[in-house]
Amino acid sequence: MQPRLGVEEAISDNVELSEFDKEFSWVSLITPGFFADYKNSRVTAEVDYSYTQALYSHDLDLSDNFHNLLANGSVALKVDGLSVFGLASISNVAANDARNSLADTVSGDTVQYETYQAGLNYLVENSRFNVAANTSYSITRAGDSVGDRKGFNANAITSSGTGARTTFWQARANYSDYENNRRSGQFYSVDAKVGYISGFRINPFVRLYKEDSSGNNINSSGIQGSSSIGAGARWLISRQLFIDLSYNWVNEDAPAIGIATEEQDDYVSAEIAWKPSNRTNLRAQYYQRFFGDAYELQFRHRTKRLTTSVSYTERIDIFDRFELVPTSLIDIWCLTGTDINSNNCVLGPEAGFDLSDYSFSGFTANFELVNANSFSLTEALTSSVSLRLPRSSLTLSASQSDRTNLEVGSEDRYQTVRLSYDRQVNRTTDFLINTSFRYNALNNNSTTLIQQIDYYRIYRIGLNKRLNRTLEFTSYLQHLNRGSTRFDASYEENRISAQLTKRF
Repeated sequence: MQPRLGVEEAISDNVELSEFDKEFSWVSLITPGFFADYKNSRVTAEVDYSYTQALYSHDLDLSDNFHNLLANGSVALKVDGLSVFGLASISNVAANDARNSLADTVSGDTVQYETYQAGLNYLVENSRFNVAANTSYSITRAGDSVGDRKGFNANAITSSGTGARTTFWQARANYSDYENNRRSGQFYSVDAKVGYISGFRINPFVRLYKEDSSGNNINSSGIQGSSSIGAGARWLISRQLFIDLSYNWVNEDAPAIGIATEEQDDYVSAEIAWKPSNRTNLRAQYYQRFFGDAYELQFRHRTKRLTTSVSYTERIDIFDRFELVPTSLIDIWCLTGTDINSNNCVLGPEAGFDLSDYSFSGFTANFELVNANSFSLTEALTSSVSLRLPRSSLTLSASQSDRTNLEVGSEDRYQTVRLSYDRQVNRTTDFLINTSFRYNALNNNSTTLIQQIDYYRIYRIGLNKRLNRTLEFTSYLQHLNRGSTRFDASYEENRISAQLTKRF
């Protein structure tokens, strides 16, 4: 075990992130912690824990403490490929992304978020078959109880091995069953192919796809099942590349496709897989689900200095911590002929306010975080390019996540672009530059003014200096600029920080 102690001093010229009433504060962060690990032929375990006490010079009553934990371990069982595992994490997340998506231990407005998970892993790869499966029980808790849930989750992927002679198969399945207070929600999906190896480059197969949901005391009319069976062929272009095409007949007795269309139609699905070497891997798929067109993509390519990766996934979830709804509708009156902003408009004017020069411009609302008692669809695209040079590295990453409430159809969109540069000045010193841009559009598909759009721009310069074997100094200078369509939510903050960390 390696104990450590960190002392950080941070100065912020707008610690409460206010547009008008800026508050200067000197924030002291005292962080004891430890790291421990253990490993032998059957057991691996790691624990990294820290406790942070934050003290604010402008208001000591705001002083708070924070816990951070990341722990994992696994034990290999006597059955080959079978192991038991456990995970635990404690982090501090934004209490409300609409108020401040970048809340941290300096600015405050965070909530402690805990996740505990235990289960079984099974992994076998040989010439006959490949199987990767896991099942687990997890508990998630938040300090404000939003997103609390517990339940089971299981995933399995299997395929025939390279030694298959007459038949090949490929299948994946997942099942989730979560509870939140007296509510429960279950969801499963199965995508399977079984084919005949003809000895030529064209091999026929049949495909089965099925997914469905159920629940108790939840809003579930907007999500329904999909069920189809298809016939197709696999074109083996080479040992490393194949393309699947199939025509899929939808079960006519299945219900409608929810919010997408009135009835389910037969469709064509396609898949491509390419792995020319261990450095390059591509898999892409198109098919249809209850909400319409569905896509998946995984791509990774690595050279000596450059690594590129792209991923696109679609996931059904329930009881998560991302449901933001507009509440407390407030009417907006703006000076006639002007833009809608805090300089030209008033919100919910009191009786007797002279509105002769104003025109009604719509409504606004505060977005509050609530328990997600409906199924949601998250479509996530991530990409990154990393360049490693002898004494420096450069990474550009971008992501977009669209979360749709499948019951009411509301959509929240999150986009992020990051650029980071790390330069090793000498053997003990690293110089870092980080910039990021974040775009949050809450209720993005609303046809009214009841939506919120936020722009976050962060610029940071940092320095890491290893003073000796056990003592490290880090510092950074940061500028944060937030623009928002929400009144009084735009602000700027400048921050400087210096930290000493001693390892014992």
